[in-house]
Amino acid sequence: MIDNKLARLDQRIQLLKKRKEKLYTQIAVAYLKETERIFGKEFSLQLILEMLDHLKTISSEIHKEEWKKHGHSFRPSPPHKNGKNTSPIKSIPQQN
Repeated sequence: MIDNKLARLDQRIQLLKKRKEKLYTQIAVAYLKETERIFGKEFSLQLILEMLDHLKTISSEIHKEEWKKHGHSFRPSPPHKNGKNTSPIKSIPQQN
């Protein structure tokens, strides 16, 4: 009985962790879309990378540690066995 409760609790924890990662990804995608909307035609991935690089240089060590902890949340998932990528992040065309 206690084992069942612990197993269910562990399952619930894992589910909540997955939901948390999904929310982090959704937030990242929302920020990306908002940035694209704000910059319009001047938007490029290079611009985003430069902004992030600037933020990294002026951010506190606490923020940097938080980004390191959650960095894996923003990387696309590897494709599943059926060949489909389930990542909510769609591929973004490179702009020159």
